[in-house]
Amino acid sequence: MDFHMLPTQSYIDAIPFLRMPYSPSLVRGLIVNVPTSPRSPCTVGLYSIGETLMDRLNLTCGHEWAQDCEFVNERTFQAHGKTFYYCEAKAILEVFGVVRKDIGASTAETSGQAKMNAQAQAWKRAGRLHGPGQCLYSVEDFLLERGEEPGKLRVPKSGENSKARPYIDRDCELVIREQYKRWLTDEGKQNYGAPLNHQEVADAIMARMRGNGATGGVATARRANARARSAATANGKPAGEHQAPGSPSQPAPGHEAEQQAGPAEDFGPMPEHPAAPAVIDAAKSRGFAEPVARLLSNLVRADGQDTNLTDAQLQALTGWLEVLSALQTPEEMVLRAAGHNSDKPIGQERRQAMFARWLARKTAGTETTETEEQPKAQPTPQDSTGAQDPQDAARDRQDELQRALGELRRRMTEHDYDDRAVTRFAALATGGGPSTQVNWAQIDPDTLLILADLLESAAAIGWSNEQLDQAILAAHKSSKQKSTAGRFSALANHIKDLAETRVMETA
Repeated sequence: MDFHMLPTQSYIDAIPFLRMPYSPSLVRGLIVNVPTSPRSPCTVGLYSIGETLMDRLNLTCGHEWAQDCEFVNERTFQAHGKTFYYCEAKAILEVFGVVRKDIGASTAETSGQAKMNAQAQAWKRAGRLHGPGQCLYSVEDFLLERGEEPGKLRVPKSGENSKARPYIDRDCELVIREQYKRWLTDEGKQNYGAPLNHQEVADAIMARMRGNGATGGVATARRANARARSAATANGKPAGEHQAPGSPSQPAPGHEAEQQAGPAEDFGPMPEHPAAPAVIDAAKSRGFAEPVARLLSNLVRADGQDTNLTDAQLQALTGWLEVLSALQTPEEMVLRAAGHNSDKPIGQERRQAMFARWLARKTAGTETTETEEQPKAQPTPQDSTGAQDPQDAARDRQDELQRALGELRRRMTEHDYDDRAVTRFAALATGGGPSTQVNWAQIDPDTLLILADLLESAAAIGWSNEQLDQAILAAHKSSKQKSTAGRFSALANHIKDLAETRVMETA
């Protein structure tokens, strides 16, 4: 099984992994009915402990989940000369911004025990609404006899508490797990997939972390240190000192000492490599043929990248396919939009940004043509050779920039996002670090409009300025992606996925 997507970056991506069955070793038996006659078999059901749910959420969703509990009903009552405590608890489980709630109840001889049992039951019930443990509710209860033979429910011997319920020992637990394995073979795998082995997932994540550190960590650190030294030299301030960047509300195009993402490059046409079989399968499973898989896998590449796609690039590509499929986008439109400007020397990051903007507009229902990601050019004076007057071109570009900055300012004001957070966001989008002094006059207008769209999406999921800033800082520091472009793409896809999920939940 391929675990390169774990932990996932969105609720939609997490769903298939969340609903996969638990491994047999994580499943336990629970005696749910004990007939009065000792010769009658007992009814046994299946359950898992709460820590198994926690493990599934951590491995599939990382830190993108949170839970809380409220006690909604507590009372005491008398029975058989004893005081019993009854408690109802409501669990609230949020995964990638999607909230599910459920109730648990328990009766016990102490208040603490009743609360603990009710909370545990509510927690697992809320969890199954996201997927984990759903399969256990699909397995029918089965019967087991009582006796001393291995595999039967054990009965307290003479001298022990003769009125105690039968219990499950190690041998009986193995029999119960064999019952679960048979269910998996007969119908479980067909309906829920193969069990997700938690330890294999953890091992794969650890191996990936070691691999990233061995192959890219040193180079990434050296590039970051080089950018920091460059900034310190240009600005005359010690490296690492936070500098007050210019804000979108007051762009300062006259500052020639701004830190740039890197030296200018001679960009060429889009890379041309065949799509990997896994990418082709992913496209076909969503209704698209091999040409779409090939074009999108080349679009998601970095400039000059001849190696296989990284995990982050595969996640971004999968996200594109999911959205395009959900929107029922015709294949011809995808090919035109993804292939637009493929032969022009504008760089991969800009191609990706333009495609992401087109996709965002299509998702919002404002896209009208496959090439609307570029502002419509107005007729401009030309010289006798047909070339545009440089002064007019500069004015056109300045007009585009001012319109884009105005849109970004409008979204900031409307949703109360401050200069510091948005400046860090712009630095991430243009290849800088969290303390980079941004030269707003040098940022491509398309990038500014993408940032404006992302602010709108962040507001749609209810992110405060503090939450947005924390997410941006986390993206700057992320080691999952080997480039700043990859980190920006991962955060942008994450925000878009959350916004889309929120729309689906409220539809």
